[in-house]
Amino acid sequence: MITCRVETIDGKKAREYLNKVRNNRDESQQHLNNLIERQRRHEWLTNGDTIRFDTTGDLRDGQHRMKMVSITEIPIEVVVVEGIEPEAFTTMDVGRKRTLGDVLSIKEYQSPYALSSALKWARRYLLNNGGGGVSHEQHLVTLGKLPELLSSVQFIQGIERPRAAPNYTDIVTAIHFLCSLIKPELADDYITRFITGERIMNSKTDPVGRWRGQVVEYPHTVNPPTSLRIFGGFATVWNLIVDEKSTGQNIRLASKPTNRPQLKGFPKDRLLEEQASFGVDFGVDGPDDAERAEPELARV
Repeated sequence: MITCRVETIDGKKAREYLNKVRNNRDESQQHLNNLIERQRRHEWLTNGDTIRFDTTGDLRDGQHRMKMVSITEIPIEVVVVEGIEPEAFTTMDVGRKRTLGDVLSIKEYQSPYALSSALKWARRYLLNNGGGGVSHEQHLVTLGKLPELLSSVQFIQGIERPRAAPNYTDIVTAIHFLCSLIKPELADDYITRFITGERIMNSKTDPVGRWRGQVVEYPHTVNPPTSLRIFGGFATVWNLIVDEKSTGQNIRLASKPTNRPQLKGFPKDRLLEEQASFGVDFGVDGPDDAERAEPELARV
């Protein structure tokens, strides 16, 4: 018989339940570290997720959460389910995890999936960090600091794309956002000409024309450059535009690309590396503050 109850798990109870782990998947240290960091940032909320025991009393689902509590000593409230047949556990945890785009959609942001992709690139630049292990809550707080990003998403989507338009829309959107923080009108012109191919007087010397020709061909090459190298190429073109320089050569891509290529004129006060912890430096003490940090203009 299956039973369930809501229970507050403290460190002592978590260690008691961990002693009942006998037939479960191997522990993932990375996953555990992510959980611990999220709890310490006060991102943990009771959401109906369960910890589950089989008919023999073995803990079959929830070992990482129990290990988290045993380390942090911060209690959590969970639904405890007991009495599940061992054979039933092969049917669990087979669904698709909720993506950042799904979260933004649930929160009723416009163009949530385009926004999520651009947000990851913008965050990568502003924090000079590849972004591994970033929680949805951290992305939401970051978005609260970047109200102009949704405007860039809307701007890109408002451009009529020709049939042979270049790809890399997520990077294009992030670059437009970043360049808009420097010179908005120049950023609009740069990205519009790149997408449409219009107003390029000489594709052999105009840096936008040269770059557009390269990017259009990349998907058809045997070994196309990485997205990070492409990102750096967009920055190089921006620098040429700002300096009012033409070029008779293809845009050179860095062999060792960085998360933060030079963008001439970028305002240093918009960089975020000193605010990487979010829970402290952003002044966010918990989920309620994280909600308030979201930009109102990003709503439907």
